[in-house]
Amino acid sequence: MAWVLTNAVDDVIPLITPDAAARLLDYQSQVENALSNHTNQVEAFVEEHEDKERRDFAIAAQKTLPKHLCAAAFSALDGREVREAVKQHLVWASRSGTRIDAVREMYGFQWSTDGLPQVEVG
Repeated sequence: MAWVLTNAVDDVIPLITPDAAARLLDYQSQVENALSNHTNQVEAFVEEHEDKERRDFAIAAQKTLPKHLCAAAFSALDGREVREAVKQHLVWASRSGTRIDAVREMYGFQWSTDGLPQVEVG
């Protein structure tokens, strides 16, 4: 996840097996598509509700948006870039395996190491 979010995939591809590279590129596509879909969802919500009082905007966001996108909606309301706000949620999640597992379904990510050679360190 961190490789995708920091635009490091192109740097990593030459260092891994062709099968792992293909899987990583597929995963990158999943992440980019999810970022675009969530960004579009938040932008549409903000466009529809930006004229409301902040309190009413918050109520509508909590009723309408998935919980993990509410902060991005407020960032957009405050004039910040939506895609970056959604991406920051993923950056936060990428710092822990437990967090990634928690958001994987929200974003529709699938990653499997089945069939990939395992490297032992030590």
